Amino acid sequence: MKKLNVLLWLYDLQLTNEFISLLSPIDDLIHLDLSLCKDNDNTDTINKFSKFFSNIKISFYPNSGSDILSFLSSLNQLDDNAIFLKIHSKGSNWGIYNQCHWRAILLDSLIGSRNKTLNNIELLKREDNSFLANEFFMLNNLEGSNELYIQKIIDKFNLKTYSKYFAAGTMFYGYKKNFRPILKHLEYFSNELKKYKGKVDDLNGPTMPHSLERLFGYIHPKYIYAPDDKYALKIKTKHANKINLSTSSPFVNLNILYNDECYLLPNANYYGKVIERKPNKLIIKWVYLEQPTIRTYYKIADKTFSS
Repeated sequence: MKKLNVLLWLYDLQLTNEFISLLSPIDDLIHLDLSLCKDNDNTDTINKFSKFFSNIKISFYPNSGSDILSFLSSLNQLDDNAIFLKIHSKGSNWGIYNQCHWRAILLDSLIGSRNKTLNNIELLKREDNSFLANEFFMLNNLEGSNELYIQKIIDKFNLKTYSKYFAAGTMFYGYKKNFRPILKHLEYFSNELKKYKGKVDDLNGPTMPHSLERLFGYIHPKYIYAPDDKYALKIKTKHANKINLSTSSPFVNLNILYNDECYLLPNANYYGKVIERKPNKLIIKWVYLEQPTIRTYYKIADKTFSS
């Protein structure tokens, strides 16, 4: 089987163990390209990764260009037909009220288990001009202050775009060959990205990292969504009212993540933590409601829970 190239930008070293626990079960499936910030003391992280991974390359980059600079540099070194997964140590929360743990949501759908990884690789191979990402965070036409800057890049390099869909959080599977229109101008983009030091936001105007984040999606004619393991959750009306679920739809989808956090789809604002798991019982503490509450759900064996 063709190896998956995992391109990981690990700036937040506190997440070293989390990424090792996610990636070590698929060590035989991947080539790991680990990018580290040269300003950090990476000794412990290097020792740990070197112990757990048999195919690993370690590179160092400045704390510039967010997670985009290391990604493009690493991607450029792959074979043209290589498949890859781009991930990074994203620490910020995001959601309707900045409440959901979106790094965990993204990583779970992409590499939350060995089966998920294998399924995602097979899905990607069916369409070699595609881009595979988490459906919940696949956004459309949200450019903010970057609109004119994005169009400027498109015009400058005559980029062909197909839509305004992109993967929020900038974690996705793809083929290197689909990024040729950008990689052939790597020197220009690298020099521009190096101007953005530390944390990057759009509060003061457009930025190259967030413009490229969108263009990575725009240049793809097709998209594939990473499948999640969803459980059917039945909530009685009196409980549904407490979390503002539609009383006309008593069944909702529950997604349990690799770290035992969980959320109700399609709105990850309803976010919680599994605090007890038994063969016929699941107890969840919902932590992002106005008043945190604990509920018990039954019949986990047949993936139907009733409150």
